[in-house]
Amino acid sequence: MLAKAVHDLQDMRTGLNAYTVFNFFVTCYHVMDYVKALGTVDAAEVDRFSQDPDFDVARFLCNRGKHFELRAASHKESNEVLMGAVSGIARSGAVRSGEPVRWRLYIEGTEVRPIDLADRLVLKWEQFFDSNQIPRRNGSSV
Repeated sequence: MLAKAVHDLQDMRTGLNAYTVFNFFVTCYHVMDYVKALGTVDAAEVDRFSQDPDFDVARFLCNRGKHFELRAASHKESNEVLMGAVSGIARSGAVRSGEPVRWRLYIEGTEVRPIDLADRLVLKWEQFFDSNQIPRRNGSSV
């Protein structure tokens, strides 16, 4: 599952949009289920690890992001369109007319940079796997 999260992160780097962001965070958060199922790491340690603030954001995106909405924004004051908002918690903005894509994700009024957060989460998982001697498929880091 961690290898899939790394793959989903690469997809997000290639095409940052609501679907690649959602796919990554669902996969990354649910790596925990696989770690728990292994039964080789003490459950209390997994629970402590899951309390990391970055995992709180991942959990939030994973659980609340199940309800995508497509909405158009007013073009009177902005050249942006909300293209894949996570209902009630996040907005994304993409500049129209072939301009470079800008993606903005807001959670409770705070901007979250999806790729930066994803990089941190994958690194934390890799370190957790290494420190608990859990083998990683494809063994490569991001």
